[in-house]
Amino acid sequence: MLVSDYAQVPRGILAGAIRQTTRIFHEAGIETAWVNCTAPAPETQVDAACFQPLRPTYLVLRIHPRFQDADGVFRDTTLGFSLLAAERGRSAHASVFYDYVENLAKNGDASRDQILGHAIAHEFGHLLLGTMGHSPTDLMRARWDRADLLLANVERLKFTPQQAELIRADVQARMRLQEATLAPSVASQK
Repeated sequence: MLVSDYAQVPRGILAGAIRQTTRIFHEAGIETAWVNCTAPAPETQVDAACFQPLRPTYLVLRIHPRFQDADGVFRDTTLGFSLLAAERGRSAHASVFYDYVENLAKNGDASRDQILGHAIAHEFGHLLLGTMGHSPTDLMRARWDRADLLLANVERLKFTPQQAELIRADVQARMRLQEATLAPSVASQK
């Protein structure tokens, strides 16, 4: 997971959100690794993975400071969106809007890191499920209400077992695709 934080989310909140997302995917049977692609200071280096061509197993997250929709495509309650590619296994980009995370956290049903972590998992869920569709319940609901936020607060808002199975299958397919695309370049180096 490559993270670009344009919202300058406080370090503790972002770390908590990553822990939440990692836990959600772990419960679905997927292990994650995170790379910060935002330089914390002008003189610091950003990981080289942030500048390499995307591999099938890489997912890119952009955290934007606020919701901006000049075209009126989304509602003003949109937590984020994912860009699905026409070719399965190539979808890699998800965005989350931090202003709406903060708005949802105001009522105290869940913290900013809990909401952000669940929003990230939701958007990555779209990429790994290969659909913009939503489910009537659980993490992949289109719009979360107070009950969903309370579930997030006690770490019970998650993928359904069926969604977890589909996500595992997609990750396995991405890993096979990545192995197939890397194998010719490794062989040519010998």
